Amino acid sequence: AKALGSPEHKYGELTLSVGYIKEKAALEATVFQARLVEGKKSYHSDTLVYVWLLPQLEFLECAKRKHKTQGERGTLEPIYNHTFLLPSNEDSLKLDGAVLLLGVYNSNSKHLVGVGLVPCKDIPILGEQRLLNETGPKRLRRDITLTQIVVTNRLLYRELAARHSHDHEAGRFFRYLRKKLHMDITS
Repeated sequence: AKALGSPEHKYGELTLSVGYIKEKAALEATVFQARLVEGKKSYHSDTLVYVWLLPQLEFLECAKRKHKTQGERGTLEPIYNHTFLLPSNEDSLKLDGAVLLLGVYNSNSKHLVGVGLVPCKDIPILGEQRLLNETGPKRLRRDITLTQIVVTNRLLYRELAARHSHDHEAGRFFRYLRKKLHMDITS
């Protein structure tokens, strides 16, 4: 295992469990805890986690409200133990490019500490009886590495923008990102 603070774990890790429950037509995600790397600024110690299913156009019911944990103060190892029930359908989870995105933010300034994602195709499909009897597929439990969003490749940027061109919110985000990074995507 790589140490926190190494290039592979530059911003820390987030421990979660996730599974799609057919009977509830929802993805159940539990965010257990984070292990954050101490930064130069103190904002890393007061955090909360936001959760999204993307692309939003495929998960409209989920996109109608914010999904976030309560803020945890004064620790680089916050324990959230928060379970989200994210309305979705099984077919949308199987789409190429569908992801569960988790963002760790400072609870006061909303500064982004790090992001992690789980490809939806990796999320197990569960039935209610299987949950009760503990037989069959189980929830995916993993530590995900937190990173920062850095756009360094113009071709990658253009590809992502084209894939999400039908999503109004994604379009706004890409325009903001291009402006913020002063990026010329034509070259």
